[in-house]
Amino acid sequence: MSELPQGWSLAAISDITDAIPNVRPENEPEREFAYIDISSVDNSNFMVTETKTFLGKDAPSRARRPVKPYDVIFSNVRTYLRNIALITEETNADVCSTGFTVLSPNGAVDPRYLFRYVLSDAFIDSVTPQQTGTHYPATSDRVVMGETIPLPPLPEQRRIVAKLEQVLARVDACRSRLEQVPTILKRYRQSVFAAACSGRLTEDFQEDTTSWEQVPLVDIITELRNGIPTRPNQSPPGTQMLRISSVRPGKVDINDIRFLPASEDLIEKYTLRNGDLLFTRYNGSQDLVGVCGIVRSLGNRILLYPDKLMRVRVNTEKVLPEYLELYFSDASTRDIIMAASKSSAGQIGISGGSLKATPVSLPPLAVQQEIVRRVTDLFALVDQVEARYAQAKTHVDRLTQSILAKAFRGELVPQDPADEPAKALLARIVAKHGKGTPTRMAQRQKAK
Repeated sequence: MSELPQGWSLAAISDITDAIPNVRPENEPEREFAYIDISSVDNSNFMVTETKTFLGKDAPSRARRPVKPYDVIFSNVRTYLRNIALITEETNADVCSTGFTVLSPNGAVDPRYLFRYVLSDAFIDSVTPQQTGTHYPATSDRVVMGETIPLPPLPEQRRIVAKLEQVLARVDACRSRLEQVPTILKRYRQSVFAAACSGRLTEDFQEDTTSWEQVPLVDIITELRNGIPTRPNQSPPGTQMLRISSVRPGKVDINDIRFLPASEDLIEKYTLRNGDLLFTRYNGSQDLVGVCGIVRSLGNRILLYPDKLMRVRVNTEKVLPEYLELYFSDASTRDIIMAASKSSAGQIGISGGSLKATPVSLPPLAVQQEIVRRVTDLFALVDQVEARYAQAKTHVDRLTQSILAKAFRGELVPQDPADEPAKALLARIVAKHGKGTPTRMAQRQKAK
């Protein structure tokens, strides 16, 4: 770490917190305990959002860590997820899981300062590489307590916290406004679909919509075929074959593939070509049943599709596949699809017969072409807004960590020479608790 500001000290976390022995709720079998497990923490707001209750005699084996207001709980499991919270007076909790390290300030550190520091990239990036385990990576109390913290004088800590809360509140307000953008854009897309499929979008192009027809899908297609009912390989050898996840509303990801050792007969029957519409036949979510996208940009690739997808080839003298793609994305059409879907063995699906019977509002080909052109132009603008939103969100997310880093370098608020140096406060804490020489571990860490 670079040179610390005047009056600051580098302290081990163990220097500024009390050691808290575990408890055994079962020793009080009839007492009701409020319990925090890792799922109780909202790692976007860094708050305990709920507690669970049990009698001591029914205590989970991991319910061992006592907590009280102004403790900081730090999840040792997948530390990069930042399941971290400051216990408040309103939290109403007695114990937490042994998956947390409980940081109980001993008077040398403001709890809110400690809380903000363990949320920082500097801290997370230090403890995360020290996790062990593959399926359940976790660190330990020893690792967390052995980490160091740049410690200002206590009055300066409080000034830093006050400034952080003021600045980060503005960042949070900005983030909250940004979070509304995806919903606004989704609603806008749906309004475009609705306008396109009702004729409103092209009223200036075709004033009279009486030439529109209401026809079942079967009348405007030349084929509907389910995919291959064979389990593919995850990797070569074999012929490339789409996954069900490759099809999403208005999109086919031709690179989301597995491999199938396929005969020439299968290849002949189930090879996709540009302009094919793919519909999801089965899915675990009703929202993703009967959605469709067009196969595009295949080039010379041979690409097959599985039985949970249906391939539709259209009569291009009657309908454009691009028009059907957007038509089946309209909320009204989605309602018809979902009403026709059925559940079986944990999967929700729609039959080819039901799909063929779906009514389609069909304008003349020239109007379809104009609808597709206008929707494409409008969605190109939406894509630009989404790109700007993603950039803004990344900037705001980085801004929080930039502000924290500035605070812990001593650059957020001015120093006051009248403040008692952190070293003197630490010495008093050590003398009171008899811990030995303060910051000994911190000095060893700094020497590295």
